[in-house]
Amino acid sequence: MTGRCLAWLLILLPSQVGAVSPAQAPLGQAATDYPLPEPPASHVQFSADQVDFDESSSVMHLKGQVLLREATWTVRADEFWIHSETRKARSDGSVFLDDGYGAILGSRGEFDLKSHEGWLADPQAGYGDWNVRAKWMRAGPGRRLSYRGARFSGCNVKPKQHYHLYSGQLEVVPKKYLLALNTVFFIGPVPVLYLPIFYAPLVDIHLWESKLQVGYDRRNGAFVKTTFITRHSEYLYSRTYVDGYTSQGVGIGGELHRRKGQDARGGLYGYWIHEQSTGDNRWVAVTDQYQAVTSSISVQARLHAQSDAEFNNHYARSKDFRVTPELVNAAAVVYRLPSAVARLSWSRADVDNGTMRRYVKDRESLPRLDVQSEPLKFWKLPWLNTLSFFADNSYLRSRGYQEKAVGAGWEASRTIRLARGLSFTPKVSYSQTYFDRLERLSDPSSTRTWKNTFVGRYMGQGNVRYTTLVGAWDLAYAYQVRHKPGALSDDAVALDHGVETNGITLQDTFRPARKILVRMQSGYEFRVFRDRYLGFRDRVSPLVTELIYTPTPFLDLAVRDDYQLEQGNRSLLFTGLYGEPEKEFISAGVGHNQAIPRSTFVNMEFGWQPSTWGWVLGGNLRSEVLSKGGLGRLYDFRLIEKELSFEKRLHDFHLRGMVRFRPRGVREYAFKVEMTFPGTKKAEIAKRDWEAEWFPERKHRQVDHP
Repeated sequence: MTGRCLAWLLILLPSQVGAVSPAQAPLGQAATDYPLPEPPASHVQFSADQVDFDESSSVMHLKGQVLLREATWTVRADEFWIHSETRKARSDGSVFLDDGYGAILGSRGEFDLKSHEGWLADPQAGYGDWNVRAKWMRAGPGRRLSYRGARFSGCNVKPKQHYHLYSGQLEVVPKKYLLALNTVFFIGPVPVLYLPIFYAPLVDIHLWESKLQVGYDRRNGAFVKTTFITRHSEYLYSRTYVDGYTSQGVGIGGELHRRKGQDARGGLYGYWIHEQSTGDNRWVAVTDQYQAVTSSISVQARLHAQSDAEFNNHYARSKDFRVTPELVNAAAVVYRLPSAVARLSWSRADVDNGTMRRYVKDRESLPRLDVQSEPLKFWKLPWLNTLSFFADNSYLRSRGYQEKAVGAGWEASRTIRLARGLSFTPKVSYSQTYFDRLERLSDPSSTRTWKNTFVGRYMGQGNVRYTTLVGAWDLAYAYQVRHKPGALSDDAVALDHGVETNGITLQDTFRPARKILVRMQSGYEFRVFRDRYLGFRDRVSPLVTELIYTPTPFLDLAVRDDYQLEQGNRSLLFTGLYGEPEKEFISAGVGHNQAIPRSTFVNMEFGWQPSTWGWVLGGNLRSEVLSKGGLGRLYDFRLIEKELSFEKRLHDFHLRGMVRFRPRGVREYAFKVEMTFPGTKKAEIAKRDWEAEWFPERKHRQVDHP
């Protein structure tokens, strides 16, 4: 029968009463004249150019532009056979299935309209940015789709995709995730990586991401590093590290980051490995937290512990500090009163004991209480007054005993305008401190001890500031005297005559041109000591000069020099940056310090992104130049660090290769594959901005692992 036909096919409760076969129907009789099955509770809407119904087999044959509409499925084909009793539909030609979440095209297929199950041969499908081709597909309960012999990719370049993945088994739940087992990653036609498990979310908010890095290191052997990133909520996400080293064993670790505005932020990082080669447990734990409990109470903490000073150089090589000679820990509760701030804190510093394998306690305050008022005015006096109080229970390794101290102080200051651009700021203060035990040098070879004593201090200071169009001059003088323990008289018999500060400082900050900033500072010391003599050259404070030159938005040059008349040039530092650290750039730095007189350190770093390549190249060189004095007496040159990396983004993948050489046995070759998704790069930059507060090395670049 020809002609366009539209009917309601209701086949849950079929009935054959009064059915007439097509052979018995008069020629040209309309399809609606056939006695079709009675309507069930649900229905399928169909249309076709031709409809035939075989009563004996309960099969309806639809031909020509067939369209089936069901509650959740829409199916298009050139030809369909539908069994009214089993509610199964079959097509031996091309068929198009749309389940509301995605579209699938196959060469043939069969569907169960009651259970919403079925299969397609040679399916082609699209899910978000992913396109899938396979040999066979089965639709299961819960809209779960199983593909066999699947080739899938996020690259839509035709005719040849830049990359694709192949998996014998691919599971897809539309709008949720894509999961593949035993997957091979291809760049062009070349297989480059095997992935036992591959996962990609199909949601706008990606709840799970994976990264993989493989390589070889001379110390740790061949390695595979895996990172799993999980988003637990809008404000909370974590990283899980599972690494395997052929020479050292398995290392595990993780991070947890939380940021809900500026008043609720923090990070936790930890890593542990039991080394097979040494038998040592190597580990690190770091946490930084800030939490505003109420509008007036906040809690903050910085905790850092690790097994040894060289942990970063062996397992966390993206850190700015290769060796960690000191561990600094602190925690505090801050309470803001209407006119004051109270802070209850703990702080501790541990230093390496010289073996690079163990830390010892160097100093600690547990606990310490500080209370400071806001600037107050007494009566109608023009001075601003600040009151302070502290109580401390402290330990110093150099002191060797626990010291308890309680103190209170007063400070007053005001600013007096003398003329246009000229001001004078005087400041006076007085304090008293109680010590349960106090030790002082009475002469260069002996000390004196006091028990339960008070020590007072008074100070006078003045600062004259002269501000001009090109800069500002600051001339300051400070004089501070210490009382004799347990008395109100000056400690004149001490080695410093009780004078703790007596000197002037001069600082100038000016811009000779819009693109140039200059800072200079020096001073003069007036104190007199019993145990040594200071000449004029010793009394002149180091002349510290800084010059910052920014001729263009993409070029920054800076020089810092520290010169003292008696000691000479104590340090010199030069840095230069051309470009943008997030894009193409080159930077260089040269540093010399008198503490290592024969060494000058030279650092270079670059990033290059040729527009025609699509690759990003990067690297750095850190070297040491040895000289007996001046350029004419150079005698050695050493490359301390060498690193070269390349990066490539292929739609959903971020590829990175790296070669790194460092002292103490570090020779590393690594290749990383990172899965990305739409919007991931922007989200990654936001994460780096968050994490840079706790991990500064992440500010301008993606760190490797961890």
